[in-house]
Amino acid sequence: MKNQEHRKGCRNTSRSFRMPATVMLLMCCLLLLLSTVRGQSPSPAAKQLISGVVLDSEGEGLVGATVAEKGSTNGTVAGADGRFSITVTAGATLQISYLGYIMQEVAAVDGLRITLQETATELEDVVVVAYGQQKKVSVTASIATIQTRELKQSPAANLSSTLGGRLPGLNAMQTTGQPGAANAVNLYLRGVGTTNDATPLIMIDGVPRSADLLATLDPNEIASLSILKDASATAVFGVRGANGVILITTHRGQEGKMELSISADYSVQQLTIMPPQLHSYTYAELKNEAARNSGQDLPYTDYDIQKYRDGSDPVFHPDRNLTEEYYKTMAPQTRLNANMTGGTDKVKYFVNLGYIGQSSNFKTEENKQYGFDPAFKMNRYNFRGNL
Repeated sequence: MKNQEHRKGCRNTSRSFRMPATVMLLMCCLLLLLSTVRGQSPSPAAKQLISGVVLDSEGEGLVGATVAEKGSTNGTVAGADGRFSITVTAGATLQISYLGYIMQEVAAVDGLRITLQETATELEDVVVVAYGQQKKVSVTASIATIQTRELKQSPAANLSSTLGGRLPGLNAMQTTGQPGAANAVNLYLRGVGTTNDATPLIMIDGVPRSADLLATLDPNEIASLSILKDASATAVFGVRGANGVILITTHRGQEGKMELSISADYSVQQLTIMPPQLHSYTYAELKNEAARNSGQDLPYTDYDIQKYRDGSDPVFHPDRNLTEEYYKTMAPQTRLNANMTGGTDKVKYFVNLGYIGQSSNFKTEENKQYGFDPAFKMNRYNFRGNL
């Protein structure tokens, strides 16, 4: 009996030790599985080397063009002749950009040949230098440029007046406001003292012109206007460029369908300063006061002053407002313009026709009997054609 109970006790004891061993075995298997899963990492995305070249519209390499992988910080810069190479993720998209050109997005394939287009037809980032054009970012000489849209913002009939205050280093001195006076404005670069009161050299489409012709140009004809101020910019002109150079490039035709542009502008002119009217009786009183202070006889009696004041004797004691009799409150000015441009890859054309009518602030009367009109006025017609 005792032996039988002893065996049962042994059996019970052995069962109690089998359960932890099974649990430990399961835990070991679970830990091994977890360690295997954690040790696995995703395989890196495939990489590929991309090479190519970035060109402008004329087929010249764009040195310094930026080539970047879209959605990442991976990028490079085009070197000599616009060539580049970059390692990107397979199937990526490349972004190619350059100052003054439209950014392009292309699929990343080897042997790329990308041609970038300029952002504007008027080449805002291009400066006209002595002979040819140059990117604004690469200009080291002292050159200032203004475009057509800025010139057209001013209603002035004289183009020289329009340039005043718009280009650094260029001074415009106006001597008269007479309509049609083309030489009313004198232009100086770097001030009168450094130029010996001499005007700069004016070049229109590479041909030397006079200051009078510059004043009568229509702003719609001009594509760009540059001034060359320092010695490095004017050296190619020799002694004639010693007082600075004004370079003007007129519009040229562009390939494409004909484009017609018509504009009309109406404005009014006023005198900048109109001195207040001094009445006759006030003048007489001031003259008497000045004579009294100097111990002299009074030039006007109380009777004269009273006649000036009440206006009862307009012949011998007049009180006229000469400002109102001689000057208008405002004078109208009209500007009309029509131009068209277009062409093919063989022939391009640009035609411009302009009219400006400017009247004076003086009041005048036309003598119809003799057909004489003493009024100051200007009716100017401009025509330019480039083929």
